[in-house]
Amino acid sequence: MACPTRVLKAFPFPRSLSLPLGGASLAPGVKKGLAVGAGEILARSASPFQADLPSPLPGRISGLSGTHILLDVDLAAGGAPPAPIRFRDLGPVEALKALKSLGLTPPLPPAPGDPVIASAFDPEPGINLAQSLFEDQRGVMEAGIQFLALLFPGKAIVLAHPPQIRPLALPSLTPVSLKLPYPRALPVFLKLRLLRRHDPLARGVVSARTLHLWGTVARGGITPRRWPLSLQNIPIQAPFGISPRDLLALANLSPQDGDAVVVGGLARGRATARLEEGLSPRVEAVNLIRKRKIPRRLTPAPCSRCGRCRQNCPLDLPVDLLGASPWPLWPEILAEFPALATCPRCGLCALACPSRRPLNALRRSPPKGSRL
Repeated sequence: MACPTRVLKAFPFPRSLSLPLGGASLAPGVKKGLAVGAGEILARSASPFQADLPSPLPGRISGLSGTHILLDVDLAAGGAPPAPIRFRDLGPVEALKALKSLGLTPPLPPAPGDPVIASAFDPEPGINLAQSLFEDQRGVMEAGIQFLALLFPGKAIVLAHPPQIRPLALPSLTPVSLKLPYPRALPVFLKLRLLRRHDPLARGVVSARTLHLWGTVARGGITPRRWPLSLQNIPIQAPFGISPRDLLALANLSPQDGDAVVVGGLARGRATARLEEGLSPRVEAVNLIRKRKIPRRLTPAPCSRCGRCRQNCPLDLPVDLLGASPWPLWPEILAEFPALATCPRCGLCALACPSRRPLNALRRSPPKGSRL
């Protein structure tokens, strides 16, 4: 029996984009008022593991800040887009450089002897993005697997998938069916399950959405204009750089006073998004939570020193020390317990905390005036 399919909704191009810089530096000559073409590099990253920032659509730069480039979309503006890249004519090193030049972050290579793992699990509960990609976009996903073989020649490729997803029929692919509840399906735990050793960076693990993006690029050789993510649990193709407010408006959803717009995922996204800030390709989902569904007590209570966070940590990290300590003491705790740097940010500690303290975010620099 054929699997049911779901249509990926494609939204029209917005009138303006807010492209996140992500720490990259503006390219020479980029200034307010400049007309740019689709695919033109607007900012370059100094890190080889971070992507450069191309313009996904032609238009004119309307503003610049330290974190974003504002672009008024004009399909007739700018010059001709760059010529498509013929990835099949490139070797692994050249393909990685080309991937970065198109605005896609190069993958972390797997450790010596490890396979490449393509994950068909969703990064958050209730997103339902991976299954739609594997059902409706099988040709693109197969191209993504072939692109993996180009980037990592000689490496075995394993597809880890839940039973309800049909594996791709490729001779170079080894499918492994697993029943993994969230958060055990996160990349760091998926690799631990398959290889029996912990890798906090989850090197060599590729998500379904990343596989889809690479397949799109490998087939077209150009910078993708749209990025797959989940909006209100509906898989969509959203223009890169669109704001959450515009994205919700296109779906006839308007935030009201007291609502929360959660960006990133359902369980990890306690923080309310800035509605005008452009979405990065790293965002997996956008969800609108009406005020009637928001718990009354949003401020976490003081730590009760119950120890449940440490009991639920799969790596047995002393996260209870951070939860019970004030901000000024955290640098000393982190220096004394360097194992905390291996935290996979799975959120099991936060889910187990009866005081609702966001322990999966405690390693970040404390904001001014915070009383956590």
